[in-house]
Amino acid sequence: MPEPTIDGSEVEKDETDPPRAPFWDEYEIPFEHDAAIKVRRSGLLRGSSGTGHARDTVVHLHVKETFEAGRLSREADSYLCENGSTVDFQGREERHRNDDGDTIVPAVSCETCLERMERWRVEDGE
Repeated sequence: MPEPTIDGSEVEKDETDPPRAPFWDEYEIPFEHDAAIKVRRSGLLRGSSGTGHARDTVVHLHVKETFEAGRLSREADSYLCENGSTVDFQGREERHRNDDGDTIVPAVSCETCLERMERWRVEDGE
């Protein structure tokens, strides 16, 4: 199914993209994006969850293409929650496994990203 973009055109979803958590059905984000974490050393130190992530690691919306939506704008390869941020070579697209063992794009858990994503939430019945 085509996805809308900022300029109103539609882009076909790449068939090689992994499935997404049901969370993503609630949003129509009009620019290329993904889920990512901010990499920190503490994910492998004492107090980590044992998965390579610190216990308080959150999933962010990775803005993959420059956009402007009213007063909110971001450059490509940045986090939605932080103006001027950069997803560097150590930043990575985050993937989780669902109950069936399939690799999926997880839901965003960063509170600031979620607040900013509200503008793209799909209303019931749309």
